[in-house]
Amino acid sequence: MPMDNSASIMPQGPGERDDGAAAVFGITGGKVELVGLCFPAGTFTPARAATWLSGRGFKPLLFVPNSGGNRRR
Repeated sequence: MPMDNSASIMPQGPGERDDGAAAVFGITGGKVELVGLCFPAGTFTPARAATWLSGRGFKPLLFVPNSGGNRRR
């Protein structure tokens, strides 16, 4: 999910979590760029993920909700 880069991801220290959201970075020519965020389907509904993004100043260019096929039971 490409993102505009109007917000930043803050590194977390040992023992800190942010509800399991994972950041995906691209590295090329020594430059690092956030290219996507992933949310565990068992924890985040599409609405909760959208709220999480909005609350941190992210404006996704593309939002792809989980189809439900990978949910753990």
